[in-house]
Amino acid sequence: ESGKATRMFGTVQDITERMRTELALRRSRENLAHSQRIAGIGSFERDLVTGKWEWSDELYRLHGIERNDPRADVAYLRSLVHPEDRERFDEVRNLAAKGESIPPVDFRIIRPDGAERILHRECELVRDADGNAVRLVATLQDITERRKVELEVRRSRENMARAQRLEYPIDAISGKSEDCVNSPCNQPLGQEVGHCLFCHCASP
Repeated sequence: ESGKATRMFGTVQDITERMRTELALRRSRENLAHSQRIAGIGSFERDLVTGKWEWSDELYRLHGIERNDPRADVAYLRSLVHPEDRERFDEVRNLAAKGESIPPVDFRIIRPDGAERILHRECELVRDADGNAVRLVATLQDITERRKVELEVRRSRENMARAQRLEYPIDAISGKSEDCVNSPCNQPLGQEVGHCLFCHCASP
């Protein structure tokens, strides 16, 4: 009657397993983020029903922005795509909206600091029991350095092929090429050149 508390009721619940599960999940996410950072691979998921996006930490880093950047939304990431690649980027993105298969695509981005990078994106649609696309899962990898190496290898091969083409006529005249020496059409040429060289050396 006086309003004083005389008893207290409470419950105690064992949440050990729940805490273990949450810890394991947190560690799994940390390991995934660490692996993605080492490999330079980011990822994202999009719920095609609700439209909700979820991006990994590495995806932000690939685009040169911070997770807490207020500009970080889908429209802003699209604005970072190189103008020459934006049409192809949109075409592939529209396939996901239609629930169609999405091919891998390479495109350039220009980071806020002005650095240009090349990204490789692969997507997969997750469908429900009725075959409707309900979720989009994708990975992005920075392949800029790999492209540079491929370009250097291609240039090296082209230079080698060009050098071999320039070397071939010399071999044909000097007789270093076995095919040229054995060719009936080249033997008179070789004899004539050799005779000229002999006369030049023998002359006072």
